[in-house]
Amino acid sequence: MAHAFIFHAPWRSPRQFGKQRRRTGGVSSFAFGTLVLFASLSVSTGRVLGQGPPQANDNPANCSQTADGAAECELFGSGVVSFPTVDVRVELAETAVDHARGLGGHAPLGMTDGMIFVFQTPGFYAFWMKGMTFNLDIMWIDGTADNLRVVHLASDVPAYPTETPDGRLPIYSPTRPGRYVLEVNAGFADMHGITVGSPASFIRDVDTQP
Repeated sequence: MAHAFIFHAPWRSPRQFGKQRRRTGGVSSFAFGTLVLFASLSVSTGRVLGQGPPQANDNPANCSQTADGAAECELFGSGVVSFPTVDVRVELAETAVDHARGLGGHAPLGMTDGMIFVFQTPGFYAFWMKGMTFNLDIMWIDGTADNLRVVHLASDVPAYPTETPDGRLPIYSPTRPGRYVLEVNAGFADMHGITVGSPASFIRDVDTQP
């Protein structure tokens, strides 16, 4: 199964967390979330929970064969994520199928290339590296449209073969919620001085506006 987003704990305000504790009979929000996480891992194979198996999920271009034998591909959208020291040309992962596929089976990235996962709301989006062939830096990003910042960074995250048992796969999740998750080559953040708190901006290409 391809590397992908596998779990999401939605962001809640402190007041909402209080309501959650009362609804769960006094169980702490952290413990409740942990139970949900382990329950999700028992049935998840790298795709978003509740979604059926994505089509061509190991094919980065999501290609299929037409009746006459020709290849027909649905490509990722594209855009640019900018930091003070570097611009990153990104493929966009916005749908459930995109999220499940991620960079699994993807050709090696260029020096300033990456993929950005775009979600509807901020959350604690977790990832694993099953089916990856190269290591990554993973950055969770959040904020307003004109004031985005890196809120969490996982550096030099190792790739794992597809045959790795799910129970042996490390899970990478942020300490703060984010709406965007950027994946780039391992070492990229250190090379360009990107840390938690670094400002960023994200612009879609005109022809990929939703």
